Amino acid sequence: MPELLKKDKTAKRRKDYQTDIDENLIEKRKNEIIGILILAFAALSAISIFTNTAGLVGRKMSEIYFSIFGYGSYVIPLILIVWAIALIRLKGLSINSRVIGFILFYISSLTLIHTYQYSKFPLESALIGQGGGIIAGSFSWVCLKLFGYIGSYVVLAAIILIGLLLWFDVFLISLFQYLKSSIRSIGKNFSLFLQRFKRKKSTDKKEREEPYHDLFEHDNNVYDLTEKE
Repeated sequence: MPELLKKDKTAKRRKDYQTDIDENLIEKRKNEIIGILILAFAALSAISIFTNTAGLVGRKMSEIYFSIFGYGSYVIPLILIVWAIALIRLKGLSINSRVIGFILFYISSLTLIHTYQYSKFPLESALIGQGGGIIAGSFSWVCLKLFGYIGSYVVLAAIILIGLLLWFDVFLISLFQYLKSSIRSIGKNFSLFLQRFKRKKSTDKKEREEPYHDLFEHDNNVYDLTEKE
């Protein structure tokens, strides 16, 4: 009896293991298919945005992109390609802090540009397809109403900075330390460049003066010989 139970447990484990393998294969195949479809959609989006050769569907896609995202439409194909590669290679794209950071940076940057260009009529200009589109126009309108013109720049700049920190997964103090070391490195390299430049200039000057010096010495020798004669 114990041997039968042991065999049943072993068989059940094998069955569960095989089921997990089958589910993983199905999930991987599904992600590959979705990734390929997204790649095709990204290619069609790029053709629609950058050219007029995608037919009626392409023209409609371009109109929708520019009405929603405005200038940000040019980045959409790249975003779709990254998403497709993540699906194919990483079995999915999870919503983590880096993705949230990119979204914050993307929308805030569009909103900042839209606010700079259409601060008087942000929503109206967005509705007719100008600037950063409906998304940026809506956020620009809200920021201008709540914080005013200068306050909007302050708030949007802060959100952009937060988005960058989340996107690249760095801390602000680490960024400051990196900038500090970069400035020191640039200053050191510039100082070395100046030293080499001065040294080279001094060497070139000596090389230019040597022929005249030799000629002067030769004339003096000739003069001495003439006097002796």
